[in-house]
Amino acid sequence: MRTEEFISKAKDLGWGINKTASTIELVELTFPADGAMASISEVTRNLFETHYYDVVSVDDETLDLIVAYTRTPIEDRKEPENKHFVKDTKGEIIMTFNEAVQAMLKGKKVTWEDLTGHRYIMLNDKGNIVDDEGDLYRLYRKDFIKDWKIVNTPSAGTLLSRYGKPYRLIKDLDGTYAILDVETYVEQLKGITEESLMRDLTYYDIVK
Repeated sequence: MRTEEFISKAKDLGWGINKTASTIELVELTFPADGAMASISEVTRNLFETHYYDVVSVDDETLDLIVAYTRTPIEDRKEPENKHFVKDTKGEIIMTFNEAVQAMLKGKKVTWEDLTGHRYIMLNDKGNIVDDEGDLYRLYRKDFIKDWKIVNTPSAGTLLSRYGKPYRLIKDLDGTYAILDVETYVEQLKGITEESLMRDLTYYDIVK
């Protein structure tokens, strides 16, 4: 089982994901536990652990998914490399403008370094290219020759940091996001919409 498939199925079961170089953690989104409900090794095959907090535990369907994934050899979990793409020093895929358009057609947000005054552009529901404020974005000649990248928006459950202090991104019952202080379990920011998530994280210097 590929890693992307595992993460997608885990999210469908309602889990938040916190992925590092060595582990994938499944985070319970409705329970403010300072830790993951399950940790799966990305280094050693057949190695994982589950946790129990009060009345929250890993259900049978999730356990079956974890076992199927951990049985997959480490080298078989990665997606095949697309040799057409080039990666920068951060390991992010560099795309041409045409490839960026294809990514936007799939619902992705894209950007290029020093995209003046904007954090990303995307397609809205009407198929128009808009910026991070939702305003129409006018393309210039320089845009067609830049190296583009996909903006990776953090999902609910992701562990974040602000000036070295840990926070967790959670999703409230109304569908908006909140920034949870993992030490006090107090929501520092709330009511963050999907559209304003990246803008708010950048404004408050909150990083992954």
